[in-house]
Amino acid sequence: MCDPGKGLYIFYEQVTQKNISSMLGPGCSVVSSPVASFGRYFKLNLLSWGSTSVSLIDKTLYPFFKRVVAPDNVQVEAILDIIISYGWKRLAVLYSLYDVHTTAANAFIELALSKGMLVEQQNFEGNTEPSVQLQTIKSKGFRIIYLLCYASDAATVFKLANSFEMTTGYSWLVKDGIVVDKFWETLPPERQDEIPQVKLGVIGTLGTTIGMGKGPLFEEFKVRYFNRTGKTSIFGYCPYVYDAVWALAYTYHQLLEIDGVMMNDPDWGLKFRSCLQNVTFDGITGFVSFNADGDREVQHYTVWNFVPKGDDVSLEYIGDWGLYPGSKFIKATGVDIIWPGGTKIAPGDSPPIITFRYNQVMRGVVYGFAGLGILVIIVFHGLVFFWRTHPRIKAASYKFMHIILVGGSFIFIAVIIAGFSKDNTFICVAPYWFVHVAYFLVFGSLFAKTFRVWRLFRRSTKLKIVVITDVDLFKFVLSFLAFVLIYLAIWTGVSRREPNVIYDKNDVSLRYINCSYKNDAGLIFEYILLALEAVWLLVGVFLSYQTRKVSLLRFRESSHIALAIYNILFLLVITAPIVYVLKVDDPNVIYIFVTISLLLAAYGVIGVLFVPKFLAIIQGVTDVDGVGVPETKKNATEASINPI
Repeated sequence: MCDPGKGLYIFYEQVTQKNISSMLGPGCSVVSSPVASFGRYFKLNLLSWGSTSVSLIDKTLYPFFKRVVAPDNVQVEAILDIIISYGWKRLAVLYSLYDVHTTAANAFIELALSKGMLVEQQNFEGNTEPSVQLQTIKSKGFRIIYLLCYASDAATVFKLANSFEMTTGYSWLVKDGIVVDKFWETLPPERQDEIPQVKLGVIGTLGTTIGMGKGPLFEEFKVRYFNRTGKTSIFGYCPYVYDAVWALAYTYHQLLEIDGVMMNDPDWGLKFRSCLQNVTFDGITGFVSFNADGDREVQHYTVWNFVPKGDDVSLEYIGDWGLYPGSKFIKATGVDIIWPGGTKIAPGDSPPIITFRYNQVMRGVVYGFAGLGILVIIVFHGLVFFWRTHPRIKAASYKFMHIILVGGSFIFIAVIIAGFSKDNTFICVAPYWFVHVAYFLVFGSLFAKTFRVWRLFRRSTKLKIVVITDVDLFKFVLSFLAFVLIYLAIWTGVSRREPNVIYDKNDVSLRYINCSYKNDAGLIFEYILLALEAVWLLVGVFLSYQTRKVSLLRFRESSHIALAIYNILFLLVITAPIVYVLKVDDPNVIYIFVTISLLLAAYGVIGVLFVPKFLAIIQGVTDVDGVGVPETKKNATEASINPI
């Protein structure tokens, strides 16, 4: 009986008329919930043989409730373990909005998400057709479906699954309540014509139900049960009813015969609860004991398969879960699982997948610009070396100009690597290394030589020789380079970017392979490094401002530095937030945003730092000395700018 109203009526009648102190049952959670809640006011101990709702764990509402079965949050572990054993990671949960199914579904979803699975959840009102929900699951490409509902609703779902062609290539999993031989026979007369479609839809379904027991006690029980009833099968919870009776009997024996407690004792209910909590024995269903919540401590489940038998469908035993503490799904030897559609091959967890590759034309264009950038870098290296004795190139410290060009080439190399398929860790990590090393090579060298100019010209009214050699600046740049390399190594070791499969939200047959951090520490490392780079730009702004009025034109690079900083700010302030805020999954969109910004930054920085110098040399532009700068000061500056 699963009628809460009738259950409460019978309970009230028994309590008020017969002055009982304990009760066996009910077996349905929808009845146990109100009865156990009401029973606490009478200190009446309720021992259920079949109520599995997770909500009954709450001891503030049900302090005198116990059960010889485990709650549904244990059974969902069994279901999830079956899913894991087949390597499935994408699944849907379809459940009716009854408390017993909602709480079990929530427990399952929480557990599945903790295992890193992608879960689609849909629910429906009982006694309705969940057509929209099933179509949604199908359209999103989920092939593994866990169904939680009563048998009559399950018949409706499997009828629809057959008509929606959600059988072959799918896998359905159910729990006890549905795992009953010929559960569709419970349909009312007006729905009997649906049974053929229900049978076609349910073929290949896997289900779990509480294990009836193993060992000599259970074998003896089977013989006696079959002899007395004339039946050839045992209702799943029947052995648990016997064990529940034995648990109550052991409790009464302990209190009355051993402890000498009288039933009229004012604390009888509390003492009975305490004694029942400590009862342990070898029962028909296995070893019986209770945990702190009053639930069965060790629960065994059997796994079943709905298989075709001629024109009919029947249940076939295929394995066990939880035969002993800590055990998982154990498939029976010599048994083949029949999957939906009648195949013996386990389905995948999604439709046939086409792994995304970058748009070839777009990637070709990006590679062309990156390759052109590398060619420009090579030409600029040659021009710098050719004009290395020219006053304008000497003033710009040609050795550091070469380092800046090396940094620029790293940007173009990063762009090329970023276009490769993200199917290994190196492709995910390398672009980040190249970009950040390039940043410190370019701006470390630029700001180092600008710092020297600032030191030489900051006190122009006094005659003073300041000597800052290239070796001094090299030490400075190398220190920064060592810092960033160590930082990147730690970053990569703690939380490197790794390939990550992302399924398209609109086309379930398409998946992307993007790069993502294996934990949140990766983003923290990235934000810290970006913040340090932003601070380094502020140093550049300061140096640019301080050297804006240097008396010798060939030493005056403040406007070029300002433009270079602007290019990088565009990358940091505009492009990066777009990628992070929008959280775009499409690799084409991400690649175009990132590569365009990197190409613009690289071309912009190299262009503003080198092209004006080359044009001035070609056009023969000469310096204009500043006003009031003594010739001896200029000579001292010339002498101190390039010593080795």
